[in-house]
Amino acid sequence: MKVKGLIACIGVFLLIISATAIAADYKNWIPLLPETVGGMPQSGKPDGMNMESGDVKWSSVHQRYEGDDPERYADLTLLGGNAPQMAGFQMMSNMKMETDEQIVKTVQVKGYKALLNLEKNEKRGTLMISLGEEMLAVIEVSPITKEAEMITLGEKLPLADFAAQAE
Repeated sequence: MKVKGLIACIGVFLLIISATAIAADYKNWIPLLPETVGGMPQSGKPDGMNMESGDVKWSSVHQRYEGDDPERYADLTLLGGNAPQMAGFQMMSNMKMETDEQIVKTVQVKGYKALLNLEKNEKRGTLMISLGEEMLAVIEVSPITKEAEMITLGEKLPLADFAAQAE
């Protein structure tokens, strides 16, 4: 009985710690955003927010990248704290699936665990890169058809700089 009680106390303690995590201020991430992604320059100014609801706190910043081709774009989003996407990443982070329309699998990007989602028919890819327990870098690119190309784009991001801001 004592072991079960201890395990329950530890579980509650961990839940309290994770629920009261402090998210970084999104404004600190803006200078870290790359000037280009996949050869496409930033399009407009980044937008971000710091969110708090009770003990749940999270931040996000988003930047769009576009080139001469109006059909080609990349969206880069940084998320920190207890963002809802963090739970989604944790649930899917060991998933592997392939159909005629989609590939979803766990990959490594510069030593970071990532979830690759390639939508074949839409020619769109999403790479969610875990930069620690409370930070994600998410890049969505269209059009894209190759897994290796999506991973290469992720590897060119300043992931270590992003992760350092989460500490």
